[in-house]
Amino acid sequence: DGTSQFTTYSYYSGPNIIVTPTSTKTYTLVSVTGANGCAVTSLSGSATVTVIGSGTSKVWTGAAGDNLWSTAGNWSPAGTPASNDFITISSGTPQLDVYFTVTGSLTVSGTGTLTVNAGKSIDIGPTGVVDFGKRDITFKSSASGTAQLGKVEGSLSNADSVIVERYFPAGRRAYRFISASVTTPSSIRYNWMENATPVLDYTNYLSYRVDLRYNPLPGYGTHITGTGDNANGFDRTQLNTSTLYTLNTITQAWVAVGSTSGTINAGDAYRILVRGDRSINLYNNNPYATSTIVRTKGTIKVGTHSVSSSLSTVKDGWSLVGNPYQSLVDLRGVSTTNLTPYYSIWDPQRGTRGAYVSYHLGTGIKSNAASDVNELAQPGQAFFVQTLNNGAATLTFDESNKAPLGTQTRVFKPMVSYPVLNVALNYTDSLANGAPEMDAFAVVFDNSFSNSVDKEDGMKNYNQDDNMGISRDGKLLAMELRDMYDASTVIPLNMVNYVRQNYTLRMSWSNPVDAGYEAYLKDNYTGATQTISFSNPTDYVFSVNSSVAASKATDRFSILFLPSSALPVSGLELNGTAEGKQVKLQFTALNERDMAGYEIEHSTDGVRFTKIGDQPAVNGIASARSYAFIHNKPVEGNNYYRVKGTSLNGQEQYSNVKLIRLGASLPTVMVAPNPAGKDKVLLKVSQLLKGNYTVTVTDALGRIFSQKEMVYDGLSGIMELKFPTIAKSGSYYVKVVGEIGNFTEAFIIQ
Repeated sequence: DGTSQFTTYSYYSGPNIIVTPTSTKTYTLVSVTGANGCAVTSLSGSATVTVIGSGTSKVWTGAAGDNLWSTAGNWSPAGTPASNDFITISSGTPQLDVYFTVTGSLTVSGTGTLTVNAGKSIDIGPTGVVDFGKRDITFKSSASGTAQLGKVEGSLSNADSVIVERYFPAGRRAYRFISASVTTPSSIRYNWMENATPVLDYTNYLSYRVDLRYNPLPGYGTHITGTGDNANGFDRTQLNTSTLYTLNTITQAWVAVGSTSGTINAGDAYRILVRGDRSINLYNNNPYATSTIVRTKGTIKVGTHSVSSSLSTVKDGWSLVGNPYQSLVDLRGVSTTNLTPYYSIWDPQRGTRGAYVSYHLGTGIKSNAASDVNELAQPGQAFFVQTLNNGAATLTFDESNKAPLGTQTRVFKPMVSYPVLNVALNYTDSLANGAPEMDAFAVVFDNSFSNSVDKEDGMKNYNQDDNMGISRDGKLLAMELRDMYDASTVIPLNMVNYVRQNYTLRMSWSNPVDAGYEAYLKDNYTGATQTISFSNPTDYVFSVNSSVAASKATDRFSILFLPSSALPVSGLELNGTAEGKQVKLQFTALNERDMAGYEIEHSTDGVRFTKIGDQPAVNGIASARSYAFIHNKPVEGNNYYRVKGTSLNGQEQYSNVKLIRLGASLPTVMVAPNPAGKDKVLLKVSQLLKGNYTVTVTDALGRIFSQKEMVYDGLSGIMELKFPTIAKSGSYYVKVVGEIGNFTEAFIIQ
């Protein structure tokens, strides 16, 4: 501006000159004079230089030896860099172990690299200038969190060698819905399979798990299998089942990826089975997975990202969308057109193989209260959105939607505390052991919502195993938003694909409102009802008999609402045991009041019940009243019991149904013949219920040799399991797990 003359500068790098004046103005560079032996650079015309801050020069030396950004001795001059400093990394391998915002500059060059530690983030402020220098910049991921690139408001250049990680914990082998925040020049195999040679011989586990061709770095990568195995870049298994998919938004079907030679674009969305790292044994179906980290290398996504052509154009159509950023994204701020206010996540921690969870971005309520799903899409995560009406839909991400933890002050809009009824489906034995539920749904009540199915209602995705939702207007819902409950409110449940016999429905309220009505579950098969407590979780235990249509009917259950004073007892709980030729029953009436009496009913098929006894009601102020009854003439085999309670005003309620077997031999499973053949094992069964069973054969060391899900018809006395390969001579064990317990038998193959 005619008043300042620059005689020194910190360094020169391309078009950027960092100067010593501290005033933030725009200057015109008219000449450059060399000093101390430097060559003189002549200029034609002029260049414009903006002073970008008042920080100081910081050069990485790594002299302290721990490679941590926050260690003062690793910098020259000593001291941890400030946000507005001019930072140079021309050698060494620093690890960013703090949340950091660049408002000055950061340049990585020479042989230098930079690693952003798991759970930390780096932002670029409006005046920040960052040059990654085409060097390897790694965003780590671990059990403690995932590194993030927060808001980029300044400039970022040469960011085409960025490595982003996505950690998957040990525990269960499960499908995950993933994306990447970089666009790769290299293949899926190079990235997610660690550029390993696809497994050629899946039977030679001990060999390939330590062979660096197949398992180059333990704890990283995963197996990907598919049709054509090695010829298409896949790992080889017995069946070569596809484990990597995309979603066809027209047919709404999963499409197997045909080869691992394709590249990956930022925001691409995939469904992938993560078995664990590449040391996992492909020879069996052991559901246990090791922890692993999947890495992707390429150009990191910065700036606006729009999605339209890959979205469904059909009303209610689903689309799978990937988070394009290496950052948490607050989906409440993402711009959309013609999409519902829901998004749906596959939560692999629910059920035995995972389950879908829907989240309503307007209310902050999710279909499964136990899930950790919230409004934030995770780095490397893909999720479902649903088209509202026929026609084009759009979804646009922007830098302002990023929400890296610790770097942004998040302003939450006030949330209304809506009454929410949560219902979860559990295996009874799994619930007792603290295992996650198999599926769940939620109902949200407020007079601002409509009772017809509209954009506020979340559609249900189907799980691989048990499915439960709300049946409404020919649609299946994972979450329903409707007006306040009254005597006309009915929530019809839809339950399909039962894979077990014994279940527990766990029902609970959040923010309940006493509007003069109480909810209760109606079992249309047994006639039993169960009041749903406003204050505590309510469990309803039931069984499914696969040979009785009414028992496994999709509409077996519904939730109704009655005036609070209408139900004379809060519930009837029936138990019993067989003793000799008698059955001793005990039942408990909870919060009994104004009851006329009880009828004890018996059935031999679980459908048609007849009365076998009466019990007058005591009533009173006791919270629980217990009664006993002895059935002197039960039948050989199956005996079903239930209790019907009748109030003084004629209101009827039923207990749960109790099955007691009498005089029948216990179920058994044995290997016959024993020794068994080398290609199969025959199991002779007795008194085994019809249903689904898992049959596993292990060797004497406990290694799984063969495993299969089998359906037993209840008629034949033989179950047959064929081996995938000819078995070697030795001792083996077969374990059968299913409807009525676990059975383990030893056998020999000669």
